Amino acid sequence: FKSRFLANMSHELREPLTNIIGFSRLILKGLDGPISDQQRQDLQIVHANSQHLLGLINDLLDISQIEAGLMELQLQELDLAGVIKSVMATTSALVRDKDIELRQEIAPGLPTVQADAARIRQVLLRLLTNAARSTEQGYIAVRAWSNGREVWVSVSDTGAGITPEEQAHVFECFERGNLGNIARPGGDGLGLALSKEFVEMHGGRIWVESEVGKGSTFTFSLPLRSWPEKGETHPG
Repeated sequence: FKSRFLANMSHELREPLTNIIGFSRLILKGLDGPISDQQRQDLQIVHANSQHLLGLINDLLDISQIEAGLMELQLQELDLAGVIKSVMATTSALVRDKDIELRQEIAPGLPTVQADAARIRQVLLRLLTNAARSTEQGYIAVRAWSNGREVWVSVSDTGAGITPEEQAHVFECFERGNLGNIARPGGDGLGLALSKEFVEMHGGRIWVESEVGKGSTFTFSLPLRSWPEKGETHPG
């Protein structure tokens, strides 16, 4: 019942939110006439928070689908190096106004993996977004390497860090820990739980190593497998 309720509510909430986002974007572009600087600033807040709320609703829908056993992975041969570069380019906007260096270390000849591109991109984007929220200066580094059996991807930062007590629960729903609590309280408590679900659906693992005041490293692994039959999907 809970999963059906969440799915129905998510669908009902998405339509009005999409309208709010769309119309606020039109006004910001000046298509409905000129607006003052104060109005623009207020609308930007409305637009940004509406997008955040839509992301939360999408996460709720994903969780309800996973709990109901309806989530399927669309497996394909995935070039992780390309996904990392794309997500890093997206993340650069989040640290533009901070004294943060973005680093990227991808092992030469990194093998492709059998994975769902959209879900792995979600995992990477979530880890990088959390790192950007919790880091005010220093660096954020993405590394990828393989031992021939698995591919590992890690996201490290020099942010606030997470206490050992919080690390034990950080992948549970609605556990935020210290992620993003320095200047911009952020995170919805769902993203890391979803990331764990997505990684484990691929047969991988995800874990965190952190020290308060020094930063965190989130790492996930994906197994190297033989290529599936054409059109094969992996049920959740």
